[in-house]
Amino acid sequence: MRFAAAISAMLMLLACAGSAHGSGAELQSFGFFDIEAEFGNKDEAAERGTFDQHHLTMIWHTAVNEQFRVLFETAYEHGPTLKAGSGEGKIYLPKAYAEYHRTDALRVRLGKFLPPFGIYNERHDATPTVVPTVLPQSVYDKHLNLSGALADSLGQKVRAYPRFATGAWVLGTAWLGEWELAYQAYLTNGRGSSSHEKDDNRNKGIGGRLVVTPLRGPRLGISWYGDRNGELNDARQDALGIDLEYDSTDLYFETGMILPRLETLAADGTPTGVRREPFGWYVMAGYTLRDRTTPFVYHDRYDPDRDVADDGQYDTAIGINHALAATVFLKAELHFIAFEDQNRQGYRNLVTSLAVAF
Repeated sequence: MRFAAAISAMLMLLACAGSAHGSGAELQSFGFFDIEAEFGNKDEAAERGTFDQHHLTMIWHTAVNEQFRVLFETAYEHGPTLKAGSGEGKIYLPKAYAEYHRTDALRVRLGKFLPPFGIYNERHDATPTVVPTVLPQSVYDKHLNLSGALADSLGQKVRAYPRFATGAWVLGTAWLGEWELAYQAYLTNGRGSSSHEKDDNRNKGIGGRLVVTPLRGPRLGISWYGDRNGELNDARQDALGIDLEYDSTDLYFETGMILPRLETLAADGTPTGVRREPFGWYVMAGYTLRDRTTPFVYHDRYDPDRDVADDGQYDTAIGINHALAATVFLKAELHFIAFEDQNRQGYRNLVTSLAVAF
């Protein structure tokens, strides 16, 4: 469909799937921008409605020679304004690494990067490359890493895998007949108080992703990550992710799930050796009309503990993505959030956005 074709070139750059071949040291750049507006009935703040200049990101890369290159990214979120002793928004470095390109089947990267987990973590916040504005929260958002009595005092809202990591990364692609295999494996500092400068414990973060793509048919992806979380007294945490994508001329379908295992803590904060097992999954489908307009729908579910009844959350969204130009997308979606716990009130949220790749 036209939507997928329009973003394919940028996706290759964002995933850094191209080779490092080149000459000289010319610094090239590209990026993306978006602005959002939200209105809902969750609380008084939501009912007032709000604008959010959410992302402005620049990605820079240079080929040092035929085998080496350097890539880095700068991000400006929520219209940052710097003031003495205070400020608004965020300015940060999502990734910065050097790459050695041996062959298409073997590349090595060293530095800070976006761990390959699921379909979207490597894309970071590149909203022009994504059909909805809000990704399915079960796999791609933060959740409390503790439950029960200690959740309020020791719990933190985190992803089941790190959004950013620093270390070594090996990746490549190969063909077996009509099947393309893309693999990625990495060793990093685990999560901790300063995970891009030092490791909080001797246990490293280890992860990987394998994507199998037949010449015709859906893409199957498997992701895994595990570490001892230095932000939570070195509790053992790991997560398995499985995803499936199918993209024909006009029809797009995907589904994904995540199965974390999170070590619980005792009353004194020490790890117990007992794992809590959340579970999240979603399905999403869209159909492109006249090569420009893509209505879509998705259903997303997250269960924070499979051993506890009636604690799940649901999000059903319907929306539309319209291509105003080749890399300019206007989006609108309505979310219906509901809870299994009858004592929690569901709510609605309308999200609109303009996303531009350049």
